[in-house]
Amino acid sequence: MLEFDAFRLKSPMKRINLGMTEVARETMARIGMSNLDDTSVSKLVGVLQSTSIDAYHSVLPLNMASAILDVPTRTLQAALKQEGTSFAKLREQARHKAAKREHLAGRSIGETAAWVGFAQRQTFSEAFSKWQGCPPSVFLSQAHKNA
Repeated sequence: MLEFDAFRLKSPMKRINLGMTEVARETMARIGMSNLDDTSVSKLVGVLQSTSIDAYHSVLPLNMASAILDVPTRTLQAALKQEGTSFAKLREQARHKAAKREHLAGRSIGETAAWVGFAQRQTFSEAFSKWQGCPPSVFLSQAHKNA
């Protein structure tokens, strides 16, 4: 079981850039520092990813997440594996959730792709189809029919 030191998570982080420090602070605000002891590693990493996508339109690399959490990357990976998930899986879940939200909010496929950190629209469309089981355009038309 990984334990997180709330003091370290609140303090300025010397090994990472200022933007990622803000991601950490926003993440802790979303989770609530008082609930940190009850927070699973997978939930914490998922919220880190969502915060990074929302704030910087890019996913958080493993080395940055481990720096924010002040744990070695292998320790973080092992803790996630113990919870039955992986860093890559949580990253893709955060991208999928943000992509659906932004696409439903009216962003074009290209804008949504950029928002969730894809350099190319086609790569995003392929990933979205894999996540959702249909292309973004079909997803949007189905959502409007059901609304």
